[in-house]
Amino acid sequence: MAPSTQKTIDWWLNAPASNRPASPFSSANPEWITPRKVIDTNEVLDLAEAELIKAEDEIHQAHSLELLEAILAIAFLTGGLTATLRSQSAQFLLLSVSATVLVISAVGLLVLW
Repeated sequence: MAPSTQKTIDWWLNAPASNRPASPFSSANPEWITPRKVIDTNEVLDLAEAELIKAEDEIHQAHSLELLEAILAIAFLTGGLTATLRSQSAQFLLLSVSATVLVISAVGLLVLW
């Protein structure tokens, strides 16, 4: 135990029970030295608000990426379904839609990432 802490506790133990505070670590104890580092609540609040804004931005980005993921899944599904169609023009149309969505999704991924 640090000497200053020992002095604080000794003062508290030697004080009359009717007159001593509930804890040795109170302002009534002249031997107690407050911790050297006092937290500046305004500074901590500003840091917390900055972290909250950053977290909200990351959540927004995550939601955008999830939407992009769903669009990509649909594009791959439609691309895979082209083989099931008998009509050459329908296959070409579905494959071109799928390819267009893939290109748009790739651009969106570059923008969002």
